[in-house]
Amino acid sequence: MNKLKRKFGKRMKYNYRRTFLGMFLFLLFVSFGVGYAYLTTNLSIDGISNLKGSKWDVHFDNINVTEGSVETEDPVISDDTTVSFNATLENPGDFYEFNIDVVNEGTLDARISSVEVLPVLTEEEKEYFNYEVDYTTDLDVTEEDLLLAGRTRTIKITFEYLENADDSVYPDTDKEFEFKLDLDYEQLPDNYYPCTYEGELVNNASYQNGQYGYFYIAAESGWKASLIDRNSTEPVTTKLCTTINGKPIVNMNGMFASSKAVSIDTSSFDTSKVTDMGAMFVGVKAEELDFSSFDTSNVTNMGAMFATAEVKELDLSSFDTSNVTSFGGLFSENTSITDLNMSNWDYSNMTNSFKTDISFNNLPNLKRLNVSNSIFPSDMSNAFNSLSSLEEINLNNVDTSNVTYMTHMFSSITNLTTIDVSDFDTSNVVRMDYMFADCDSLTNMDLSNFNATSVSSMLGVFAGCSNLESINLSNIDFRSYNQSNTIARMVGGSSYSITISSFPKLKTINLTNTKYPDTAEQFSYLHPVENLILNGVDTSNITNMRYWFGGDENLKSLDLSSFNTSRVTNMSDMFYGVGLNTLDLSSFSFGAVETFNDMFRSSALYTVYVKNQSDANILSLISNNPSTLSFVVR
Repeated sequence: MNKLKRKFGKRMKYNYRRTFLGMFLFLLFVSFGVGYAYLTTNLSIDGISNLKGSKWDVHFDNINVTEGSVETEDPVISDDTTVSFNATLENPGDFYEFNIDVVNEGTLDARISSVEVLPVLTEEEKEYFNYEVDYTTDLDVTEEDLLLAGRTRTIKITFEYLENADDSVYPDTDKEFEFKLDLDYEQLPDNYYPCTYEGELVNNASYQNGQYGYFYIAAESGWKASLIDRNSTEPVTTKLCTTINGKPIVNMNGMFASSKAVSIDTSSFDTSKVTDMGAMFVGVKAEELDFSSFDTSNVTNMGAMFATAEVKELDLSSFDTSNVTSFGGLFSENTSITDLNMSNWDYSNMTNSFKTDISFNNLPNLKRLNVSNSIFPSDMSNAFNSLSSLEEINLNNVDTSNVTYMTHMFSSITNLTTIDVSDFDTSNVVRMDYMFADCDSLTNMDLSNFNATSVSSMLGVFAGCSNLESINLSNIDFRSYNQSNTIARMVGGSSYSITISSFPKLKTINLTNTKYPDTAEQFSYLHPVENLILNGVDTSNITNMRYWFGGDENLKSLDLSSFNTSRVTNMSDMFYGVGLNTLDLSSFSFGAVETFNDMFRSSALYTVYVKNQSDANILSLISNNPSTLSFVVR
């Protein structure tokens, strides 16, 4: 733990004692660079070429305690990057101060990437204690400070027990503080380009360098960058300033808005301090953009960043969006993009809905979309709705654990033949209404990994998907949906029916290991379905099976051997109108059944197998049995 502790003694008459115990100071350097190495290359003319590797070596050296400081043991340097010391300040006016060199003996230029100084003193503490950290030139130690290869900078650290005419400001009891100074140094990037402004650094100060203009934002202690000539078609090639008078670029809002340049070179950009990229490329004419060098870890605004841009392919997979709160209209009215890679995006902090901010539905020509490894927000309603040209979507390893709304999430994507949602976590989803509605090119859908225990509405999930041939709904617990006509509602929508005209190709629905609420008509009105797979279905708590298979006139086979009917009291119209010729009910228990009315009415059944003659006798007495139906003990 990087600590400096100081302890103040209790104030006594004419004697102001302050005791600092265990004052420890750690200055930590985190380095990014090429390690110390030698590379040897054997050349073909029997010679050897030794290539000296780059060296990263930033460390402490030469501690000098200022004359007049309280007496204590000298600070100690350990591991070259840590300094520790302790000191005791007993009386007002006592101070402890030392200088220490920060040396760059490597071959790589360095800069401070972050500075942390603790504690933050209260107003009361400032009355009697002060500390300062600066260079011996009296300049503050700040981010972006350079330490070039072969150079040394000396830091001065001062602690002072202040004299105050008002004795009441001093604490009456011992006081203990913890002090920490962390300096993180990093290798200067290859694109580092410091610029110098000769004027006074005040708000709205302007500076021009090549094709770019810069405006100082005092409140953000940095510069806004902007392309000067938006009407020129000439390529934008000017190297962007990394810093101007040591102050970074923090704002790129509207930087290239409506630029007619045929190309924009962003390879020199250092965007590590940028917070605003809103409308950065809105309306640009350039058809290609390279973001491989972009660091967006501090960006909070990407609103309308690519609205109306004419770029055709975008690879944004390197973007860190974990701090972005606004994406508003990110792709608004963009008719050019055909390929879009947004893998690895984190939408956790977005404040609006996904549809409102990302506006995928404004990409009418998008054909290929990659959102793999993304973290989705809670509201994904209409997220990918109406991407009518989309042919491929990559959803691998997406994190949907926080999503609660998936209503219309993929609806009206008319060209996709398959959507792989096998990595979806739907444990917190409450609504799935019309999730894949009108995706009329889908042929097979597998939702067997879906957790529907929180879902209260899943009406019309596949409504309008007229080319579906099979649906796998295995393992889903439908009990929280708590509706009759569960499958018909889910697939067919508000008609509560899967009609042949709407789903002419739908032949198989797999419902293995599913669970249902205790309501009627669970599998009814599945008109085109021939194979209804019900292996392992849990019916142990079901009492009402009225009309469960009513209207399923095209069923070719039905295995109900896993059904537990020990608590069922109502089986009226259970198999009304089914197209089966034979049905095995030998695993059924009819002991609790009170109502059998019209159980087999209007069905195509010839033979029903039962487990004993008693059951055969009971079922043969049911009203409106088909005249050709017989019951056979198995």
